[in-house]
Amino acid sequence: MKDPGTPVFLAEDRLLSHLHEDGLEAARLENYHLAHLKFDDVRKYAIKYRLVSTDEHVQYGRVMRDDGLTYMKEALASQTPFLLYLAARRLQDSLAATGSSVSGEIEMKFANAGPHETPKRPRRELLAEHGMTLSTLGRVGTVALVVKYEPPEPIGTTTNYGLAHDILKIGGNGYYRTSNAMDAARQERISRRHPHTMVWIGRAAYGLAWTAVRDRRNFIAATTMFGSRARSLRSLAATRESVLAQP
Repeated sequence: MKDPGTPVFLAEDRLLSHLHEDGLEAARLENYHLAHLKFDDVRKYAIKYRLVSTDEHVQYGRVMRDDGLTYMKEALASQTPFLLYLAARRLQDSLAATGSSVSGEIEMKFANAGPHETPKRPRRELLAEHGMTLSTLGRVGTVALVVKYEPPEPIGTTTNYGLAHDILKIGGNGYYRTSNAMDAARQERISRRHPHTMVWIGRAAYGLAWTAVRDRRNFIAATTMFGSRARSLRSLAATRESVLAQP
């Protein structure tokens, strides 16, 4: 089963992909220092050669998002809450990379789209990646809430989940859409806002149904994640434990 974030319609630079994979492998082995070095090599590459196409911006944004996720996991593993702030900073870098195309600041240029082709599918993939980064920023805020960390400045709120939902509805990744809703449900469960929790579970269920029809490659992963998150909502303690174990 492929990773839910595997690009389908966007082109990827092979060198960036290699560095990205090395960083992910180091993070998986909990060698966080090496992981950050690999991700930083991508940053240096982007500065040296400058990103031009939308494909490159999205790929760079995805790497920065994974660097942010790595900082979040490292913060929990090392019990160093300040790293959550660094995670948020990396996620802001990711949002800046994809946001320049979403906002129209730069013209959308897709390597896999012909000169007379409407790039609907790669555009939806761009929106999905941007939305998922917003969702991940919300997850950092949820972790900060659970560990009772007060950062120098706000790093993630329930607003991130709501905005991510609006964007992911028009994106092309059902896993992202469903996971954002379930992560928002966890946030609301911890905040003891039970009606809002149920609303988000409903949105997740609808997203799962959408995935079954429109994004079948991610349906199994989305179903597994939905079940795991749903079980964690059975109690406040279980939800908190879920956030710490699977941020």
